Amino acid sequence: SNINDAPEFSKELQNTINITENTLYITDINITDIDSNETNLTISGEDKELFIIKQNNLLYFKQSPDFEYPKDFNLDNLYQIIIIADDGY
Repeated sequence: SNINDAPEFSKELQNTINITENTLYITDINITDIDSNETNLTISGEDKELFIIKQNNLLYFKQSPDFEYPKDFNLDNLYQIIIIADDGY
């Protein structure tokens, strides 16, 4: 049929990712689109301003986190974001 299929994450992103303090890189985001459409990734959630998705869909902190001085929304060192994949259709 001529119906567009939504892009899918090719590996499930974990609900919780533990990283070492003072680290920028978090994880790679693997997505597939069987329609071969270009897919855009965006970040939403309370702490979205603290993150960036760089080239090749790599998720990074904009500034490395410091356990003693958390910068997340409620200052508990638990950063909450949602990754959204959209192919524009």
